[in-house]
Amino acid sequence: MAKKSMIARETKRTTLCDKYAEKRAELKKRINEGDMEAMFELNKLPKNSSEVRKKNRCQLDGRPRGFMREFG
Repeated sequence: MAKKSMIARETKRTTLCDKYAEKRAELKKRINEGDMEAMFELNKLPKNSSEVRKKNRCQLDGRPRGFMREFG
């Protein structure tokens, strides 16, 4: 059983990812085109809004290890 604070932190990351996904994708596209100012704007976004920071957790008890994608 995972701590409630870790589960809450993970749900916060998920909501931030959903909130900033469109803006983050737009800034990454501008960076690939060569706009270096977009990099500074990307750094101003919350760190937890990055998709990489999310972790798969079991839906029943929130355990991070032994997660099976087929079952959730």
